[in-house]
Amino acid sequence: MKEHKKKRRKSILLFSVIIHGLVLISIFILPFFKKEQKTVTENSIDVSVDLSQLSTEIPTRNPAPTPDPIPARPEPEPTRPKPPEPKKDLDKQAQEKAAQIKKDALRQAAKELEAKKERDRKTKAKRDLQKKADLKKQKDADAKKERDRQERAKREAKRKADIKKQKDADARRSRERIAAAKAHAGQQSKLNNQYKSLLSAGLVQQWNRIYLDSGISTTDRVTVQVTIDRSGKVISKRIIKLAKSAALNRAAKTFLAGLSKLPTFPKGMDSKQITETFTLGRRI
Repeated sequence: MKEHKKKRRKSILLFSVIIHGLVLISIFILPFFKKEQKTVTENSIDVSVDLSQLSTEIPTRNPAPTPDPIPARPEPEPTRPKPPEPKKDLDKQAQEKAAQIKKDALRQAAKELEAKKERDRKTKAKRDLQKKADLKKQKDADAKKERDRQERAKREAKRKADIKKQKDADARRSRERIAAAKAHAGQQSKLNNQYKSLLSAGLVQQWNRIYLDSGISTTDRVTVQVTIDRSGKVISKRIIKLAKSAALNRAAKTFLAGLSKLPTFPKGMDSKQITETFTLGRRI
């Protein structure tokens, strides 16, 4: 098995050496043969050119003179063909062709580079325009948002101002109502007090007359209650607390029986009726 592997390695190594040798021959020796063949071809061309020149330069013999020579017209000298121009060296032609190809390639590359630059310039200009348009659009959107925000802020401020104004108006009206109610209450209280004073003075006069006529002499007290409407009419009258003295109680009943018409309410007094309680006794 090991021998087989060694033989296989040797055959692979030998095959590799042969391949490398052929590659070296193709790289270094074949160009030399091609150059020699080219030189031989050029030499053969030069020899053919020289032979053609020699064949054209051989002088032509004149014909033998005749007994009576007729003067012949001089023949024009034959034109010698121009020797063919020596061909340029093939290597030089190849170099010139390579140079021309290089120039054409450079020119084409320059054109393509200019075209690419122009395309890039147009693309950049287009991008710049698009960028400016996007920036303008964004600025317009931001400006619109700012205007909307300011409008909302104005509306909100106006709404708050209206609410505050309404609250202030409500508070003012409430204060005015309270003040008016207080003033009215004060006025009503004043009118009530005035009427009560007037009523009390009239009732005292009537009670004193009845008390003196009855000849009662006691320190006892009887409490009566009288309800009067706006016109001064007595709606109800009653004793709410009797005295210990029967005579005093009879005098109180006589007093209430005589009450039918009392002074009317003063102008501006809102009460529809009032109920007053009086304590009757020894000469009020």
